[in-house]
Amino acid sequence: AQEDKVYQSSNNGLNWVSFPLINMDRFFYNKYTNQVYAINFNKLYVSNDFGITWGLLFEDTFGFEKEKELEVSSNGFIYIGAQAYFWKLDTNGNLILRTEFTSGASSIVDIALEPNGTLYASKNLLSYYSLNNGDTWSKIPPTGSVQNNFYTISAISSGSVFGHKLTGSLYQSDNLSNW
Repeated sequence: AQEDKVYQSSNNGLNWVSFPLINMDRFFYNKYTNQVYAINFNKLYVSNDFGITWGLLFEDTFGFEKEKELEVSSNGFIYIGAQAYFWKLDTNGNLILRTEFTSGASSIVDIALEPNGTLYASKNLLSYYSLNNGDTWSKIPPTGSVQNNFYTISAISSGSVFGHKLTGSLYQSDNLSNW
């Protein structure tokens, strides 16, 4: 079907060209290497020419849910959050680390990366941070009586991190201790 293909425009959307990559769940751009990544339920593809050609970079079971997260760091790591796991790869697709966050595959591992390199992960309303590229994780500390168990988590270029709770509340922090 036409809607399952990958399309690229080089003139602000006036014209579109399709490419032979189908059934992808998400696309991500690596601003450090100018690579484009496409991920589906079991494959991560990479393009070094802005989507004209694609090569298989890494293969594992990422899950059938469309919600997959991918972050890239300035020091050459690719981080993937999907189903129950967090993956850390180098830019050549070599697996460095695969970590399970709580058992069960009932929800997605949501990840975020601050410009300073601090990584965040949230799954099943349990929220973590890592100061060493995902090698070890600690729970995000509570703020007073408020537990920082976020449903989703995001970081922006200014260094602020946002945690979204299932209740609809949105929390913001610049230093992990004050939300």
